[in-house]
Amino acid sequence: MEWRRFFSEEILDRGFDYYCDDAVRDLYMVNGVLSATVEGTYDYIVKITFGGEQIIGMFCSCPYAQDGNYCKHMAAVLYEHDRLDKLHTMDEINKTSTANKPTDKSAQIKEVVFNLDKEILQKELLSILENDQNLCAKFMLKHNKNDENISQFIKNKRKIADDILRQYSDRHGFVDWRNASSFASHLVTDVILELRDFASDEAGALAAFDASLYVCRLYADTDIDDSGGETQYIIDECIALWDTIVEKSTSRNFLEYVLDELMQICEDIGYGEYIVDEIEDFISMRFNDNDFALTRLISIDNRIQLLQNDANRGSEYELTNCVKERIKLMEELGHSRDDVEEFRKLYFHIPAIREMVMTELENAGNFSELIQLLEQSKETDIEHIGLVSKYSRKLIDCYFMLGYHEKAKEELFTYITKYRRGNIDAFIELKKNTTANLWHQKRNDIFEALSANKIDIKHLLAEEGLKNELFDLLADRVQKGRGYEKLIINEISKYERALMPDYENELLDWYEELIWKMSEFAGGRSYYKEIIVFMRRMLFYAEGKSRVKKILELWPITYSNRPAMLDELQVLSREL
Repeated sequence: MEWRRFFSEEILDRGFDYYCDDAVRDLYMVNGVLSATVEGTYDYIVKITFGGEQIIGMFCSCPYAQDGNYCKHMAAVLYEHDRLDKLHTMDEINKTSTANKPTDKSAQIKEVVFNLDKEILQKELLSILENDQNLCAKFMLKHNKNDENISQFIKNKRKIADDILRQYSDRHGFVDWRNASSFASHLVTDVILELRDFASDEAGALAAFDASLYVCRLYADTDIDDSGGETQYIIDECIALWDTIVEKSTSRNFLEYVLDELMQICEDIGYGEYIVDEIEDFISMRFNDNDFALTRLISIDNRIQLLQNDANRGSEYELTNCVKERIKLMEELGHSRDDVEEFRKLYFHIPAIREMVMTELENAGNFSELIQLLEQSKETDIEHIGLVSKYSRKLIDCYFMLGYHEKAKEELFTYITKYRRGNIDAFIELKKNTTANLWHQKRNDIFEALSANKIDIKHLLAEEGLKNELFDLLADRVQKGRGYEKLIINEISKYERALMPDYENELLDWYEELIWKMSEFAGGRSYYKEIIVFMRRMLFYAEGKSRVKKILELWPITYSNRPAMLDELQVLSREL
């Protein structure tokens, strides 16, 4: 069975790395289902279902697979399955024959190395290290660890990352979808994964962290088509490394340095980005004791101070996230409810902060205070129609819930005529809550208000069964819509059921008139096919077939120089 065809080359490479790192655990097969756990940033559950020798289904609990993709964890499990399967096969072969055993390559290497003269061995090693900067930096850091070698190691990893970017980006610095996976894969394989050996002691951990942070920044600053999940891949591997570094470190100063650098990169990249969200989650998980939370609190206050003095819209978004994060930290640090409330009031001009309070009030069933806040917010955010529309809709629900029916109906009227103009659902809701003797006047007021602002009301007229008014609006559209025949025909089609059977002849006249207008313009085959589609709609009318036949007689004469049109007309003629 050739299972590799399910995966891209890059995913296979990543899966092979996991397999080589012994990340596949608890592999077993039951009733044709291969199950395993793959250790990564988190432990992911993989299940692969076989039908005979064929794979008929694959599942993994990682986010990339949840989006419908075949992931590296699945590939790792299949590599491990193949290895065990081959071992089983070799065991069977060895039971029947001991001939032609493969040569132990490792033993051969050992024999040559141990028998070489020391001076020759040293010269060979020196030659290899001088010609491979990456291997040399790693060797020196491992066997002669000092500040100079650590610095050289970091510098070398940065150079490798820069070289990888140059290799896979175009002259504008963009990495397209064809190169994105290879770009990310090499950053991980040639830089991030090689840092794992240096994550256990203080000097090595510092080097590993700084180099990985450089890769993270470089990737975040790169314009890349990451539709294949490359961003998740990069940040997952970085966080896996940082997790090891933080877990094994005993130095408070070093951990504070890591925290400061992570918070700085979040600020540099910009809050709201996926990478930053993942880093913030890591910070919350690993730096959640009171001392670190206090450090984070001070840092957030500094960011808030800077962002308050910045007037651009991106800064408004970042300020909102920072205020939310500070509130969360205050709660983690055990600040009193009054302190949290006092801080929130300072930023009540931010809609998202008020929405936090709205949610709390609604969950607590405190609808009276919620109404006050919604009414206040409508005034505060009057220039932001989207927000005001949301507040208005919530107000309507609250009014009805508390039995304030007149207020609810007033708000519904405003909602329909001002915030969500012509909203059909709100229109129907208002009708249901208005007595029949008052409804005619109310709907006329709605029609008048909407029409004054040039808002389309045809869908409301159709809902009310006002055929004459609907017909008049469509007639005006037909008369004034020169050049928009396709749009008008589609609009007629949308409302023809509401106008039938009273206006059957008029609707057919419109179809014919508009189709003739369309024919006056020459176009490609697709344009003529659209005209034929519209002609088929005429066939649903009693007199439609005879009129279409008349067109089919006239157009070959009128448009004899349009072969594409004539071909499409012949198709329709054969159907009739």
